[in-house]
Amino acid sequence: MYERVIYNQLSDYADTFLNNILCGFRKAHSTQHALFKLLQSWQTVLDNGGFVGTILMDLSKAYDCIPHDLLIAKLECYGIDKASLTLVLDYLSRRKQRAKIGSSFSSWYDITISVPQGSILGPLLFNIFINDLFLFIEKSEVCNFADDNTLFSGNKNLDCVFSNLNSDLNNVIEWFKINSLKANPGKFQFMVLGANKNDSFHLNVAGKVIPSSSEVKLLGITIDNELKFKKHIDELCRKASYKLHALQRIRRYLSVDKARILANAFIDSQFNYAPLIWMFAGKTLLNKICKIHHRTLQVVYDDYNASYDELLQLNNSLSIHQRHLRLLAIEVFKSIMHLNPQFMWSYFEEKTIPYSLRNGSKLTLPKTKSSRFGINSLRFRGSLLWNNLPMTLKNCQDLNEFKQELKNLGNIHCTCLVCR
Repeated sequence: MYERVIYNQLSDYADTFLNNILCGFRKAHSTQHALFKLLQSWQTVLDNGGFVGTILMDLSKAYDCIPHDLLIAKLECYGIDKASLTLVLDYLSRRKQRAKIGSSFSSWYDITISVPQGSILGPLLFNIFINDLFLFIEKSEVCNFADDNTLFSGNKNLDCVFSNLNSDLNNVIEWFKINSLKANPGKFQFMVLGANKNDSFHLNVAGKVIPSSSEVKLLGITIDNELKFKKHIDELCRKASYKLHALQRIRRYLSVDKARILANAFIDSQFNYAPLIWMFAGKTLLNKICKIHHRTLQVVYDDYNASYDELLQLNNSLSIHQRHLRLLAIEVFKSIMHLNPQFMWSYFEEKTIPYSLRNGSKLTLPKTKSSRFGINSLRFRGSLLWNNLPMTLKNCQDLNEFKQELKNLGNIHCTCLVCR
């Protein structure tokens, strides 16, 4: 409880100086927000005919390498008074650890580095420690979540992309070195988007040559260099199908209610992580999800003749895509009401209308040049979805009220390829 009191006071103060792209361990921030920012930046560049270069950086035991004296020095630079610094240093100091093998124990050793993992204060102290990293990134952008840092640059000139990446990558590697964090170039991932499929590229990082790959895995999402998300969705469907077969084998021993609970917990849940990132991947891929959901409902209700819509009605539920559309509508509402990360607020701009309309509160649709990177971008689809919502939803001033009105609405009108 005492640690929580310290955290609440320090967190409120830290929010005044922490960079708004820090998404880890912060209220109203998530991996989906970090990926949303990254994907929207990439889609904007690619829609305008440019190239994107990105490198995913790996740190070895980042939380275990933070020097206490340097952390205290940074806290002092951010304006923490001496009494509070003494308190934080006392919190970090005189901790010990030892190893156990079988029934034998090693000697106790003092911990002079690291923030306590599993603690309340540890993640906040880590955020404060790495906050100045972003001051050294001048020509590129970065996607951050905790110790995952992804550097990327977009430009219509491919040479400029590589130049920007190399420049800022050297700065970041130097920052890691100065701050006693250990970069692991052998685990770095590099990808180029917008270039010819047959072209191969590489980056040289601390003497380690990193070849470009056609896909990378970032924060649990497999992203390919064409932003089709085929491998990611195929993997989700594979895991869901595997668990569906398991449910099918034991279905005769279960009631409908228990089968429904298992289906929601182990099958439907496969499609719940960061769906906004891949929800407009294309009709063919998303139809695969619909088929799995249909088969799941058939198993749950032991009815192999009913249509997908009939089973959805029987289950009193929505399709996976309709659920994701609700999540997108909620995210747009949060952006308009400033309830999510600050960088999200600029993605959905309210249109200024000089006269009264029956269906007012419109969002400006961004100009686009292509379907895949423009019309199917999160910013465009989110704005279009909001414009098609009824006024009862747009007039909501409270998030819980908005969610309730959304629940009462039923299916959301959508014009994407999946919904046509």
